[in-house]
Amino acid sequence: MMWIKEIWHYSRSKITEMIKNERGQFALDIALGLAVVLIISAFIVMPGLRTLSSGFMTSMTTWWNTTMSGQIFRTTGN
Repeated sequence: MMWIKEIWHYSRSKITEMIKNERGQFALDIALGLAVVLIISAFIVMPGLRTLSSGFMTSMTTWWNTTMSGQIFRTTGN
C-alpha cells in the first residue's frame, strides 16, 4: 500500500504545481465554473424539465389513446 501513498503525494504536488502557474489557474477556474453551472441547473432547470416532461407525457398519452389507438389501430367495431 506504500505505492498508493507515493501516487497520492506525487499527484498532490503536480496539482499544486499546476495551480500555481497561469494555465493551471485557468483550468481551476473552468472546473469551478462548471461546478457552479451544474449546481444552478440542478436547482433551476431540472424542476422546469420535470413539469415539461410531465406535460409532454400527458399529451402523448392522450394522443395515443384518441388518435392512434382509437382511430387508426381500432380493434373493436367496424
